[in-house]
Amino acid sequence: MGARSSTSEAEVDERDAKEAGRYARDVVPERSGERTVEVRVELKPGVFDAEADGIAKSLRLLGIADLAGVDTARLYRLRFSGIGEEEARRRAERAVERLLANPVIHKVEVRTVAPDGA
Repeated sequence: MGARSSTSEAEVDERDAKEAGRYARDVVPERSGERTVEVRVELKPGVFDAEADGIAKSLRLLGIADLAGVDTARLYRLRFSGIGEEEARRRAERAVERLLANPVIHKVEVRTVAPDGA
């Protein structure tokens, strides 16, 4: 038999659930649509983009001529409620630093989006 830990499995599960909930709230709070921040993440020049390379090859095989190249990017729309534009942008930038991008290989663009109807 192995040594027993002083922390029970239930305590670990509860702690992990609290941590996961806290991080999820940091990234995407309730969907009210009050403040939206778009985060565009793409590979830096010189970093091989395997997905784009595969798409370019497939398009050429499909007969799409004169294709100069393909680049891929990922767009995240983070919606925040109950906070101002500056705070929404700050939280989006924190999400980029903590989860959404690797500064070694990605370039990132963060922009706030006008509310619907504005």
